[in-house]
This record gives sequence, C-alpha cells and structure tokens, in this order.
Amino acid sequence: MSVFTVELKQDYPEIEGYFQKLAEIFDLAHLFHIVEGDHTIKSGKRIHLDVFSVSKDAPTVIFIPGTGTYSLCYTPFYRYLYEAGYNVVGFDPRGHGRSEGEKGDYTLSEIMLDAEAAISYAIDRFNPEVSLMGCSQGGILAFYMAARDTRLKSVICQNFADLMGKNSHRLSRHPRATLFLKPFLMPILESFPEKSLPVESYINLRQIPLKYFGNLHNFLEKDPLALKHIKWKAIRSLASTEMDKPIHQIEVPILGLQPGADEIFPLDYIQGIYDQLTCKKQLEIFPGLGHAMLVNNPELVAPKVVDWLKEIH
Repeated sequence: MSVFTVELKQDYPEIEGYFQKLAEIFDLAHLFHIVEGDHTIKSGKRIHLDVFSVSKDAPTVIFIPGTGTYSLCYTPFYRYLYEAGYNVVGFDPRGHGRSEGEKGDYTLSEIMLDAEAAISYAIDRFNPEVSLMGCSQGGILAFYMAARDTRLKSVICQNFADLMGKNSHRLSRHPRATLFLKPFLMPILESFPEKSLPVESYINLRQIPLKYFGNLHNFLEKDPLALKHIKWKAIRSLASTEMDKPIHQIEVPILGLQPGADEIFPLDYIQGIYDQLTCKKQLEIFPGLGHAMLVNNPELVAPKVVDWLKEIH
C-alpha cells in the first residue's frame, strides 16, 4: 500500500474511494499506488505534496495547479513525465486541496512562498536539477518564479501573464468592465479581504471542456477538494502582484505552452509577453486544443515538454 493511500485513509477517509474511482476512469490506477503523499512547511502552513519518485539522481519537475484545482488533477499529465524518467512533485498551494489554510484564502505572493518551499524540498530530497511547471494561474505563478528564483534550471508555463501589464484585463471574464472598474474596486477589495466570491464570477468555467466531466464547472461542483469560492484578497492579488524583475531581465530558460483555442488566454496576448523575453525561450502552440489540454490531451503536450527537459537537464 502506498504512503499516499495510507494518508488518504488517515486524513481524508471520505474521499479515498473518490480518488480510486478517478484513477480507474483515467486509467491511472498504477500511479495511484506509486504516488507518495508528503508535505513541507511554509509560514506555519502544511503544504501538501504529491511525489512521484523515479530516483535520487533523476531531474525533478515541480508542478503548480491552476485556479480552483489541486495537484492530483494533473496526474494524466504527470504520467508521461514519470514514465520518461523524471521525478514529479506536485503541490497544493495553501488554501487549496489538502494543504492547510482556509479554502480560497491565499495571495499570489503566498503561493510563491509555497513554490519556494517545494523547490527546496525537491533539491534536498533529490538534487538541484529542478524545473518548475504550472498551468493557468499556476502558469502565471511559474512565470513569476522565473523572475524570482535562480535555483531553477527552467520554467514551463501553460499560459503566463504580467498581471500589472496594460493588457492583463483581457484575461478576465468581463474584460471591458474589469478595465473600467478596477480603480474603483481595488480599495473595496482591500477593505474587505476576507469576503468571498465564486470562482465562476471571473472565469467562465462552463466554456472549458473537460474530459469525463463535460466542462470545468461540473468538475469543480462535484469534486470534494476543488475551490468554489476564493477570498477578495486573492482577487486583489491577481490584479496587483508585481514581478520581481522586468520580463526582459529574466534569465531562467522558459518554455511556453499555449493552446491554440484557449478559452481564457488569447494567443496574441501570450505572444506579446513572449516577445519581451530575452532569455533562452521556446513557445509551443497547440492548434485546436483548449485550456484543459494537460488533462484532455496530455499525450500531445508531453512530448514537447520531455524534449525541452532533455535539453535543459
């Protein structure tokens, strides 16, 4: 019995069967018995880790999940990295999944601290050959970490953004309203940081197809660990978090992964950010694929990532 299965029985007995069912649906039962549940501590919070260990000498990919989700949601993609010979360490940011903290209570700066702790964990447990990867909000955070943590050998982002850039309002569900109302909303968000709002109020979850669930809305509604609401402080951080250095000064190599039919991140927006990079870089566009491609189409995305990792490590 894996450490992960033991942890589920101890900490989350009501969802052990749920995870086993998902593993069977996605034909991942063999990984369910391999993954090890572990944790690291940051700012007094217990940050949950899902560890797929190949060997102490293998390079490691650390993964940051997207809005409302948690690490194990991306196991269909992890499978390809693990089978290609890479350790994988996925983590649930504070306020997400099985990590400590009230659900939806976080800021992007706090999640970057969690990422730093996960990087330290991977270096201490395995070796310094570490790449960081993220999807959606996790992709933005991975991009921000490229400007922050020089321990990283590379960063891989499905989607990225400069949240203080002039076009960042285009990523919201209501771009024009966001652009107009932002100056008025920021003081309100700051005054009432503990209030919450539905994730669906700023992301149209129903327009994002998701394998076996129909769409992302259905998944978040049914999943026992997914976030339905987030704090106003989190929303404010999405509109006010600055990068540690300008985009053109980033030195960590970056691989961008962009769905050609992404329902949230416009391709021309991503291209505009990518063009500012002066580091070693590569942008892979996947025509016809949508925002959930790491779950819906991992077999199409993983080879590009593995090729990049072979070059980097």
